[in-house]
Amino acid sequence: MGLKCEAKKKSGGLCQNPAGHSTDHVGTGRCHFHDRGAKPKNKNAQKHGAYARNFSDAEMQEALAMQGSIDSELAIARLQLFHILQLQKQYQDTPVIQEISERTIVQVEQGVYVENQSQPFERKRIYQRRDFSYEITRLIALIAKLESTSLSLQQKQLEIDELKKRQEPKQGQDDLDHMTDKELDEKIMELFS
Repeated sequence: MGLKCEAKKKSGGLCQNPAGHSTDHVGTGRCHFHDRGAKPKNKNAQKHGAYARNFSDAEMQEALAMQGSIDSELAIARLQLFHILQLQKQYQDTPVIQEISERTIVQVEQGVYVENQSQPFERKRIYQRRDFSYEITRLIALIAKLESTSLSLQQKQLEIDELKKRQEPKQGQDDLDHMTDKELDEKIMELFS
C-alpha cells in the first residue's frame, strides 16, 4: 500500500486517499481535497478586458482632475457622433474582414492520408459590416439624455436662485441680525426718540 494523504479531516482522523490523489503530483503530498490551493502567481482568477486594468495613483489623480461638466460630456458625445457619421460616409456598405481561417485539405486514399498537391490549403475569409446604426442610435440617445440632464440642472439652479432671493432680507427689514452691538444701540435710541 502506498503513501496516504498527510492531512487531517474535520473529524480528526487522517485522510485515507492516496498521496497526490487527483492532482498533478501523484504519489507525493496531499490529495486534491486537502491540497493547499493554487500555486503562487497563477493566473486562474485573472480578470480580462476593462476589469484587468489596475489604475496607478497618478492615473486616479488625473481622472479626478478631469471631472468635467455635463456640457463637456455633451461636446464629447457630439464629436463621437460626428466621427461615426464620417466613418459611415467613408465606408458606406464596404464590409470589413472579421476573420481569416486557413485549413489544410487532406484526402484519404486506402487508409493513408495524402495531401492534395494542387491546393495545399483552403483560405476562408469572413467579412462583416460595421453596425453604424447601433452606434449612431446609442450616441443620439446619450446626447438626448445629457441635454435633458443639463436642462434639469439649469431649472434647479434657477429655483435655488429664486429661493435665495426670497430669503434675503429686504433693505430696512431684518437687518438686526447683521448689525453690530453699537449699531443696535443707535437704532434703539432712534426708535425711542
